[in-house]
Amino acid sequence: MKHIDKSQPNSQVARQKLEDWKVSFRENDKTLEQLYDEKDGTKLWELLRDKSFLFEALYLEQGGICCYCCSATSRDTLQNHIEHFIARNHDKRLTFEYDNLLHSCTIKETITYVAKLNDTWENIANHLSTTVDILWRLNTHIKSREVQLKDMIKLPKQPTHCGAHKSKFDKKPPTDKVNIINPISLPDCWERFSFDGNGEVTSSQKDDELVAKTIEVLNLNAPSLVDKRYSAYSEFVDDFYANPKVQYYHIQGDLIALREFTASMLTEKRRLVYPFCVVEWSFLASILGLP
Repeated sequence: MKHIDKSQPNSQVARQKLEDWKVSFRENDKTLEQLYDEKDGTKLWELLRDKSFLFEALYLEQGGICCYCCSATSRDTLQNHIEHFIARNHDKRLTFEYDNLLHSCTIKETITYVAKLNDTWENIANHLSTTVDILWRLNTHIKSREVQLKDMIKLPKQPTHCGAHKSKFDKKPPTDKVNIINPISLPDCWERFSFDGNGEVTSSQKDDELVAKTIEVLNLNAPSLVDKRYSAYSEFVDDFYANPKVQYYHIQGDLIALREFTASMLTEKRRLVYPFCVVEWSFLASILGLP
């Protein structure tokens, strides 16, 4: 998880468009303010028919990564969704507050994928960390061994995570609401998490109950996420130790120069946003002895 800056130009445009809609909206001559007293959060959210401008703004705002797990997202509304950090049924007056909206990946327990042009069984299986044989067994209704455009492909059941998993907690009454880390309000939230060489995420500090609850509610150690983080971690660590400067400083035993180089790399990396960037940041911070 990393901090999300909602003051970017694209964000401001979307925020203003949402505010303008809130002021102008009418249903049976009733204003949105009047409808807050009549409808629940789900029904209110349905009033905004065109959410595409929000979806696009949130996607760009987060640099194409999920607000919770930092995996790559896309503009595909089947695999990603607009997330309400504070659930609509916990505080419906935040339903249309831009600073309560995020872009989350969507992993449902069961899902049907609509095949795109140039899709193959192999690239679909690789993307989902499954095998072609498993996909074939699930899709006996598809006779061809080649994926056709718009084929309806059943995908294997898998544990949910991020917004889809949080929704199970969001359905509880407001009195049972659980608190988790908010990537909007905590600038250095990434420092609260630590990633090990196996791809699992834990708290960077002992007995940090808020981080533990965040990992539980978002299911951040779902097998699919652990596998992806393991790949990202392993590749980066290998590249780091293969760096000629790192090798030279190790041979010379120059720990001061190694720390300076690592600190410089961390500073540079933190200017960029890319899938699982926080895994690399966490590794570099561990070299520096930071929490």
